Amino acid sequence: MKRLRFPSRAELRRVLSSRHFRSSFCLLLVLCAVLSALIGLGLRRQFTERITEQAVETANAVCADTQSALSAVQSNAVFVASLASTKRILSAEEPTLDQYRALITDLSVFSNTLEYESIDVFLTNPRRVYVSRVGMYEFEDYPSRDLIELIDSGGAGSAKWLLGRSYNRYYSESYPIPVATYLLRVPIDSSPGTGYVAIHLSYETVSKTVQARQQPGYGILLSYQGVPIYSTEEDFESSGGDFFGDAVAYADPHDFLEACSGGGTAVQCAVLVPKSVLWAGLRPYLPLAGGVFVLVILFSALCAYVYSASLLRPVDRLVRRAGSLVIAPGNEYEQLNRVFERLSDEVDRVQKQMQRDLPLVREQVLLTLLSNYTEVPEDYSEQGIAFPHDTFAVVLAALPERVNRPDNTLREPLKMIVRRHVLEKLSSLGNVYSAFGEAQTVLFLVNADDSADMRSSLQSLCRELSQELRESIAMPVILSVGVGEKGARVPYQAYVQARRAIPFIDGEEGGVYVSGPGEYGVTVDPPVVRGLAQSVLNRDLPALRARLARCFEALAPEGGDVGQQRRFSQLVLCSVQAALIELDIPSGTGPLSLAMKKLDAASSRDDCMAVLLGWLSSQVETSTCLPEKSWQYVRGAVAYIEAHYTENLSVPQIASHVSVNPVYLNKLFKLSMGKTISDYLNCTRVEASKELLLAPEATVASVSTGLGYNDVRSFIRFFKKYTGLTPKDFRQQNLPEARNPAGTGKDSD
Repeated sequence: MKRLRFPSRAELRRVLSSRHFRSSFCLLLVLCAVLSALIGLGLRRQFTERITEQAVETANAVCADTQSALSAVQSNAVFVASLASTKRILSAEEPTLDQYRALITDLSVFSNTLEYESIDVFLTNPRRVYVSRVGMYEFEDYPSRDLIELIDSGGAGSAKWLLGRSYNRYYSESYPIPVATYLLRVPIDSSPGTGYVAIHLSYETVSKTVQARQQPGYGILLSYQGVPIYSTEEDFESSGGDFFGDAVAYADPHDFLEACSGGGTAVQCAVLVPKSVLWAGLRPYLPLAGGVFVLVILFSALCAYVYSASLLRPVDRLVRRAGSLVIAPGNEYEQLNRVFERLSDEVDRVQKQMQRDLPLVREQVLLTLLSNYTEVPEDYSEQGIAFPHDTFAVVLAALPERVNRPDNTLREPLKMIVRRHVLEKLSSLGNVYSAFGEAQTVLFLVNADDSADMRSSLQSLCRELSQELRESIAMPVILSVGVGEKGARVPYQAYVQARRAIPFIDGEEGGVYVSGPGEYGVTVDPPVVRGLAQSVLNRDLPALRARLARCFEALAPEGGDVGQQRRFSQLVLCSVQAALIELDIPSGTGPLSLAMKKLDAASSRDDCMAVLLGWLSSQVETSTCLPEKSWQYVRGAVAYIEAHYTENLSVPQIASHVSVNPVYLNKLFKLSMGKTISDYLNCTRVEASKELLLAPEATVASVSTGLGYNDVRSFIRFFKKYTGLTPKDFRQQNLPEARNPAGTGKDSD
């Protein structure tokens, strides 16, 4: 577990100065600001709703109180009209003093107990008015002339509210005052009527009722029957239409939050909520909100630091891997741009270098294709090589051996001249690529269309080349051509054909030899060749002499025709040379040509044997064992067999695992292990089956299936071949209790 490590000051400065930190921190701040704004709007809405509910309750209460006061005025007017003294004085044509006294007595008690400005009784016949707080007036002396005119004109009706009118009184400086007057015709049950009762309710009394409900700072607008009767705002004016609409229009420009309405039957009230009330409700939360916002900023900075540090870590690794030093503070994007520009320059330099080295790369690719049993794809686009056709031919151009002397400085220029001539000549056949082979040889891979005259065209062109090259470099050049099978995209097969044909071409005079599919030159009995090649590989001279002696005794007995013995010796010589070449064991053509000349001059069987033995002995002295690459194929095949011998294996499957041709692998295996792959596989299975057969519950069929055999008879045949016994006999000899005298039939051969 890693210990927690605090960043150093340099690391801290680098992260804090990076664009990652600034961008992520700003983004988090924006998100926090948006979130805070949303939370603030939510709180504001919550407080606004709460304040609105309280204001609506206030408006409803004011409406109820005002409605109650106005209804009381109407009830009291009816009560005054119902007094006995009022009825008597109204019914008399000329009221008496006692009747006046009785009316004054009744109204004085009533008017003193209620907060009315005045209670007036109008007597239409004597045309007098009794004012409760003043006394008796003639109609002509009554201060409020508008009421007299309304009564005389008959416009008062049976009952009527007169709102916003001015009530006047003589000999008083505080008058006139605004009042609401309720005018009621009496007697109530008489349609013509002989008088009126008027109760005057001052707006000051209404304001006391409203102020009892008013909260500090709130504004209240009150109307009755559409007429404003009270307002805390002096500059409020109603259009006389939509009272609430006027209140709402007044609220916003006069620093009010909104106008909350409440209503009754005829009374309307608008409560104006000041904005200061909202801020007063939000103010206690501001310190807490500020503290939370500071914590959010710190948390955002921490998150931005962690995020930026995690992003800068791979950036720093990339910069270091690119070979640059990480700058402590600064803009990491600019640094990355510089690194990428430098890498781009480096890539351009490498690409230019690769373009310069492309011929070398192409040559190495060709050498790899010509030295392995592998199928080639249609093209190597990156190396500029393409193989669109299905037929391959290999042309091997070999200079004389004298060119290969260490002190010869003309070898490479001569090879370049040969290369240029051959490429120009063979380009008409198809795609031609060249590579320098070992010593004095040049290799050419031709990918051409397998037409009917392709082989003859190739032979004709090579003959012309042989003549041109002799004239150009003044020495013979051997051109050995191998043509592969159509559709077999394995150039190695054609390369082997060309190499095996080299010993049969006259090197001093030059020449051309073209071998087609399956033509591997002159051959003899394969077991003889394998035995001699095996002795060379094993560096076993006694075995080599013994094998050669048996070979001559069987195939060229003493006393036979010397010419036939010479031809047989030459066949053996060339076949062993071809076998060594096929196994990638270097073998020069000089000793072979010398041995061939000595065989031409041999006069007896012993001379032929001596020449062959001398050449084979020289191969033992100069050759090594199998090349390491061939040993890798063999070791890979052995390891695969030992790991999978219990499965249904085949030679192509094993060869595919080690990426080599099955025929070539089988030949390598035979030369190195002394047996074929099939023999080695069956021998391994038989050895493993011995232990399995000793298990009491085992049967021959189960052991056969477990070892990968599809047929139990094949297992029995191979077991008897390698042990001399059948599996049943082996069990009976090594496991006495496995004997079955009663013949249960458990095992059968």
